[in-house]
Amino acid sequence: MSGVRVDPSSRPRYNSASLVSGNEMRWGGRITRHILVFQAVATAAAALVGYLVDGVAAAGSAVAGGVIGIAGMVFFSRRLFSASPGSTARQMMRAFYLGAIGKIALTAALFAVAIVAAGLPVLPLIGGYAATLVAYWLSLPFVVEETTGK
Repeated sequence: MSGVRVDPSSRPRYNSASLVSGNEMRWGGRITRHILVFQAVATAAAALVGYLVDGVAAAGSAVAGGVIGIAGMVFFSRRLFSASPGSTARQMMRAFYLGAIGKIALTAALFAVAIVAAGLPVLPLIGGYAATLVAYWLSLPFVVEETTGK
């Protein structure tokens, strides 16, 4: 290799402020709220299905599953957007990983409480949780359209 040296100060520095505006950094802004609304509607739909199929116990279990999914989303988004504008990429990735690990741990703990301690029916519980996961993925095109105008 030739003796070409690159001055590190001449490299562009990317930070979270260039990726996400300050409003979204504070609590996820409109993006998170839209996803949570989709997840709440999906939870209500799962509860209705549970009620029609197997009664009040199944509906309550589906709601508990939906609440588990929503709680995980809230934890993750609050952790993700805890990085302040101007944070380095390393700080943003740390917030992302801690949010993801925390979400998994919280979800597992809430499932354990729901199944072991509360004795909720498992199938509607998982159905309510699955509804929030599907709602998350279905909400993304609407969120992107809302925030980018495309």
